Amino acid sequence: MLAHLELAADAWRAQLEARGAAGDAQPETAEGPVTTAASTPVEDPAVPVTAPAQRDTRPSHRLRTGWRGIVTLGGAAVVGAVITLLLVQPSQGAAACSPTPTAVHKPVTYACTWSHKAGAWYAGNSTTNSLQLVVDMSGPDVAELQCLLQRAGITPGGIDGNFGPLTESAVIKAQKQFHLDVDGQVGPHTWAALRG
Repeated sequence: MLAHLELAADAWRAQLEARGAAGDAQPETAEGPVTTAASTPVEDPAVPVTAPAQRDTRPSHRLRTGWRGIVTLGGAAVVGAVITLLLVQPSQGAAACSPTPTAVHKPVTYACTWSHKAGAWYAGNSTTNSLQLVVDMSGPDVAELQCLLQRAGITPGGIDGNFGPLTESAVIKAQKQFHLDVDGQVGPHTWAALRG
């Protein structure tokens, strides 16, 4: 749109310059050359003597208003963008610089403190004999399971209380060793075999 407006303004200026150059020549009307009081008298009294028309070299009101509107709109857009950037940037910078409080989780350590009661082994983390344990569970019941697996000679990958892939693999080995259904989950039969 601006390109069209610039082309129109250039054409308008060229037309004004052409009119200005033509204004230096003797103006003509449909009836013939126009003469002024300083030139030779008119021979035909029926043709009125007219002075050369004054040409308005100022840009039209519409063109001036259009340019002003465009400049005003463009300036307002630039000022708005600058204000927006100034308001948004500091808040983002402050958010990026300020430390975000993060909870530091200390790994829980479990120990295997063995005791033998009523013909069953306990590692001191849980006394359950029936709780169903599956992958992705965590807590002292899983630590108890890991201790019992370790006592059975099957390494669960550590006593961390997390039922991960290493613990699951150890459970499968224990189920095969004790001739139980192999499903990688710990139920009453697996608990009984590991505590026995």
